[in-house]
Amino acid sequence: MRRRDREVTDLGEIVAIIGRCEVLHLGLVDDGKPYIVPLNYGFEEKDGQITLVFHSAQEGRKIDIIKRNPSACFELSRIHKIIRGEKPAGWTARYESVIGYGDVEIIENVAEKTAAMDLIMKKHGYEGVPEYAPQAIDETAICKLTVSEITAKRNMKPEDLRELSA
Repeated sequence: MRRRDREVTDLGEIVAIIGRCEVLHLGLVDDGKPYIVPLNYGFEEKDGQITLVFHSAQEGRKIDIIKRNPSACFELSRIHKIIRGEKPAGWTARYESVIGYGDVEIIENVAEKTAAMDLIMKKHGYEGVPEYAPQAIDETAICKLTVSEITAKRNMKPEDLRELSA
């Protein structure tokens, strides 16, 4: 990472950033060409291991690629605010971002699929215990990306961070 002064290394802080982002950009390789798709997601961290989950139709380009090559990269980011300068080169952004790598697995077990859907619902603000029609779980592909490498960075001032925790 070129800007070490912006690097975030604390796992708790990285997990907090993942929680504040809204879109997971999943990068896959399709016959030697990059393929990126934006996704809704959920996540969890257990014993230092971060897992990202997302849902999909059971067929289509993304699922076909994952079946051929489960290696993936991902990016999550959010712009907190734009800081205007007097000249264009003086503009900047207050942001947070996470980039990582891992392998994607299509979950087959119904209990695991349901738990992953719960993570997605929780991430997007659902309160309580979601209930799903069995057919909906059966007809939905649920994937988990087990993170093997991760980096994070941010350009935030202390007052920006206080705003986030308020």
